[in-house]
Amino acid sequence: MVDPALYALLLTHHTHENPHLAGSLIEHLVGTHDLLEQWGASRDLCNAGLFHSVYGTQLFAIQSVPFEKRGEIQAAIGQYAERIAYLFSVTNRRTFFDQVGSLNPKLYDVVQHQIEPVTHDELRDLIELEVANLVEFLARTVMRPEFVETMSARFESARHLISPAGMAAARRALDDQRVKLRSGVKPTESALIAR
Repeated sequence: MVDPALYALLLTHHTHENPHLAGSLIEHLVGTHDLLEQWGASRDLCNAGLFHSVYGTQLFAIQSVPFEKRGEIQAAIGQYAERIAYLFSVTNRRTFFDQVGSLNPKLYDVVQHQIEPVTHDELRDLIELEVANLVEFLARTVMRPEFVETMSARFESARHLISPAGMAAARRALDDQRVKLRSGVKPTESALIAR
């Protein structure tokens, strides 16, 4: 269950007014949080999920919270949760999977223009967050076949880092996409972006 104070904070940053695929950003943020909670994620990761794209992302350009207000978000959800939300926003999520198996995982922060070392726990949490992000929005859209197969391969490559509940949900969501595509459903126009 989302903390009412955190929900109110999202409202003060107009996330209910910002569109996200077939709904508002706040709907997507709450949905992502709720999936993580259902999968047994830590409170920190659930809160990171609740704020995971408030700074915008490479694919979702709307910035509800400016970077200058990171301290406000840190005070509300904690330093670790905010760091995960920030890294989710400012790095290329494809590279999460490229770093699987690395002894010293690193991501590139496109805002600070620097390499950002991450711990194995942070990498695992970023991957779990990406799974929840994807599962949540796939319920409301249809993606291109190439996207579905690419994400399937990425998730399978990191399955040892993904919770069993998260992996099962991802497989179901991707299988549902395949069924829709085989039945002739066309990809959603807003979902035609390349990842």
